[in-house]
Amino acid sequence: MTRPLNQLQLAEHGADEINTLLKGERHYYRPVAEPTQLAVLETFLDAVYAHKKVIVDYRKRDGSIDKDYVFTPLSIEHFDYYWYVRGYKEVDTTKGAKGDEADAARILRCDGVLSIKIGPDATKRELEGFEADRNTVIGMFKGKNHQTQTILVKADHKAAEITIDRINAEVVGYYVDQTEFPASSLAEVPDDAPVKLKSRLMLGAGLYLLLGISGIKVLEPKELRLEIIKKLSDTLARYQLD
Repeated sequence: MTRPLNQLQLAEHGADEINTLLKGERHYYRPVAEPTQLAVLETFLDAVYAHKKVIVDYRKRDGSIDKDYVFTPLSIEHFDYYWYVRGYKEVDTTKGAKGDEADAARILRCDGVLSIKIGPDATKRELEGFEADRNTVIGMFKGKNHQTQTILVKADHKAAEITIDRINAEVVGYYVDQTEFPASSLAEVPDDAPVKLKSRLMLGAGLYLLLGISGIKVLEPKELRLEIIKKLSDTLARYQLD
């Protein structure tokens, strides 16, 4: 999903090449961008907070459609034009799939969801060990001149820590009125303060790829819904302008 961070082998590329790829990222995604329906996001959000599964008809990238796709959503994420939902697909083990495959992690791109409805309760086994992924909304944006990535995380602190760890970063400080203070975890950072993150992945020259700064804020479900509506509106406006 986060192609520049997860799929690039940073040790094998120079900073100039990475920046060139980052500059082209919007063009890489733009030709296939389609608006996401608000009803889809709201249903996913309701399912996340209620520990419910969803049943969707999902159009895959090759154009084929998965009917009655049973999915346990755990987190909602926004990257550039797209909304994504992380979770676990329920695999029909009667058709030859192994039991372990029933817990296979999936990322659904929300504009590919053709229909959605709330399903049955997710089981304790399905949720156990993944609780920190819940209630997470992430907005990822380009920094100035596309040289950094600014990451805005809206979640509880435990989920935010896991999110930061997932992108191979660490907390190194925060800002108050442009003054930087050292910090090694989100527990040391005031709510809403911009957080300085540093990648653990080394570039060839031994330099760190600075990911930018992010504001951490804990949101209740109602606030989260309003934030999603605003983000969706802003994204659609950018989509139309481009």
